[in-house]
Amino acid sequence: MSKSLRSQRALERRQQLINAAIEVIADVGLEATTTRKVAEQSGLPLSSVHHTFTDKDELICAVIDFVGDQVEALRRDAQHPQARKHSTPENAVREALFVFWSLVEDDPSFQLMQFELMIYCLRHPDSHWMAQRQYDRNCALVANALRTAVEGTVAAGGIDIEQTARLILAALDGIVLHFLVYRDRERAKIALESLASACSPYLTGGPGSYRGPRSLPATLRF
Repeated sequence: MSKSLRSQRALERRQQLINAAIEVIADVGLEATTTRKVAEQSGLPLSSVHHTFTDKDELICAVIDFVGDQVEALRRDAQHPQARKHSTPENAVREALFVFWSLVEDDPSFQLMQFELMIYCLRHPDSHWMAQRQYDRNCALVANALRTAVEGTVAAGGIDIEQTARLILAALDGIVLHFLVYRDRERAKIALESLASACSPYLTGGPGSYRGPRSLPATLRF
């Protein structure tokens, strides 16, 4: 067997195990997920799991990376191909928020799994770095979406993208959690509208906004 073919099969086996891990997590929860259950779900021997991943933490890290890739791909596919001309920053952000929300409503269990991954990492001191890694990646996804949303608007050059993205992500986490508990679509949409309006001063420098460079006040920074 050629080296390239062996590498290809190793990549396929790795992805097969990641897919199986996601299915097991969705079925029994992250705490109850074991490498043995992942092997059984994948149809591969247990030795394949340990040959591919050092331990459960490394497998979870791979799942987190894959989930992040999936979220980015879904956001990119759903993103409007071109920003609307003459759109205000608030309207552009509102449109981006509702693009994201369509993904939440399409697959709530996917959002629940992301929360569970985060909580698992926070409960295990040795895995805390993975929680930070996951959150930083989520912040980067929001920041990229925000850059796309305000591209071409009058305020694009003066927005503190990173700080605004963290504020939006913190609010979105709360809205998603509320939706997972109540499954109330209308209340969620009202919350998204409120979030877009609340962000407007930081995106435009209008009345009531923070004076000086367009960044969030220290009390709102994360």
